[in-house]
Amino acid sequence: MISVPFSVSFHQDPVTRYTPGGYGFVADAELTAFPALRIPEVNSAFLPAWWYNGAELTALEVHDCAVFAAPGRDALPEDMRYRALPLWFKADAGPGRYAVTVELLAKGDCCEVQVFTSRRRLSWAGHMRAGESRTVEVLCDVSPVIAVGGGDAAVSDRGRAEDVSVDLTVLGAGIRALQIRRFAGPAVFLMGDSTVTDQPAEAPYAPGACYCGWGQMLQVYLGTLYAVSNHAHSGLSTETFRDKGHYDVMLPQVRPGDIVLIQFGHNDQKRIHLAAGTGYTQNLRRYIGELRAVGARPILVTSLARNTWKSATEYNDLLAAYARAMLDLGRAENVPVIDLHGRMMEAVLRAGMNGAKKWYRPGDYAHPNDFGAYMAAGFVAEGLRDAGLLPALHAPEWPVHPPMAPLTPPPPEKWHGNTPPGEVKELVDYGLIPGAPWPVT
Repeated sequence: MISVPFSVSFHQDPVTRYTPGGYGFVADAELTAFPALRIPEVNSAFLPAWWYNGAELTALEVHDCAVFAAPGRDALPEDMRYRALPLWFKADAGPGRYAVTVELLAKGDCCEVQVFTSRRRLSWAGHMRAGESRTVEVLCDVSPVIAVGGGDAAVSDRGRAEDVSVDLTVLGAGIRALQIRRFAGPAVFLMGDSTVTDQPAEAPYAPGACYCGWGQMLQVYLGTLYAVSNHAHSGLSTETFRDKGHYDVMLPQVRPGDIVLIQFGHNDQKRIHLAAGTGYTQNLRRYIGELRAVGARPILVTSLARNTWKSATEYNDLLAAYARAMLDLGRAENVPVIDLHGRMMEAVLRAGMNGAKKWYRPGDYAHPNDFGAYMAAGFVAEGLRDAGLLPALHAPEWPVHPPMAPLTPPPPEKWHGNTPPGEVKELVDYGLIPGAPWPVT
């Protein structure tokens, strides 16, 4: 493990490659050498498209004492068109809350730059001019998590993955130096389903073409006031968040003064005993009491609205009863409620069925892409501001832009010996490919 506070400048050591227990950059060679790095819950959540497994998609280049991600020898030009390669730095520091100061350098003209921490949590975004250097500070939560994957030494029998790494991923710029120190401030913990969770993305990356939970876009709105600790997961309900061990992982980390945002409903509605007025409400009330008992501040968030319509002009609100039940519970228990369902539904209705598709992953009507999750996280942040927990919002606008579709697999001769994934049903069951007729959330 590295010793914190930790600092590194790439004037002296520009291309240190990661090995477990240490620090450095992660590229294709490291993903091949250390299979645990491919578990989405304990890595940067940017993984190469399947046909690049074992190939060199990303090369590390040094310019002006900064390290950049560049297309590797096997990167196909058609895959790189309007897409970005992640520059991933990893440092094993142990569980905890961290502040990371990173010096960025832009190489291209007017670059759109994003800084992600942990499992693809957007922590800073902006535009930089060619040759511009900028120093930004971001927060990173390192926490154990229940992983969907198995069969690896990093995952226990119960599915608990022991994350120990500060993961920093930069797109659109290079890294000149960074420093890591402990963060003693409060955290915002997230409980929820696949519309909240940290979703992986395909590299080369396009924000309109991947799944995204609004929880992984929230950090950029919170800045350095709160660290985000996201324990939401695909397929969870108010019941299974507890029964499958997620609550047991999260609760010991919660400190007095921390905020806990709770959004469920998408999966509760699939179980008769978790109806809006019975099991769903009872489970939420129990969470509220337990979180208050440890000094945390629970806040309810109504379920993210889907882009579901009865016809081209008539919206089909499948989650209305759950939103009403949560609003009623908030009044009864004197708990703030952020009506994300109402805010997102208003946006969908204004845009119309086809217009709203730009906020959802292509072919999906329940799960947002990065643009939709960014907008939804903004609605949540506005709710925190209205509750007096945020002084102001400073995140930049993020206009929707193409490409809006996943990469298309190349001809078989360019698969580098790989074969297409055959476990599609298994991934659907996990919620990682939620493209079934009824949303797997």
